[in-house]
Amino acid sequence: MPRGAGFLRLRYDADGQLARVAFVPRRGGKATGFQLYFDWLNETVTFKIPSSLAGWQWAAGHVLVGTVYDCDDDDPWRGARKISLGKWLDECVAKMAGAS
Repeated sequence: MPRGAGFLRLRYDADGQLARVAFVPRRGGKATGFQLYFDWLNETVTFKIPSSLAGWQWAAGHVLVGTVYDCDDDDPWRGARKISLGKWLDECVAKMAGAS
């Protein structure tokens, strides 16, 4: 993210774990667009617009686009892209910063 492009707003859950990350163009600004949602219990991170039913989900070293209606119990990660969590988070932050 270019210096001075904006800020990342971090939200934590009641246990103090990172729960959501949003990009805001200025300090105190409203978060809009894509956000990252962390689910530590299920070891997943989802990148989506808050009100949407679709997005990208990372788990176990793979990321896949899908919707809440997808149901593929035989091979849920078929077609997923292999990527480390760190690299994928970098990609998501770059997309958030570029979309503002």
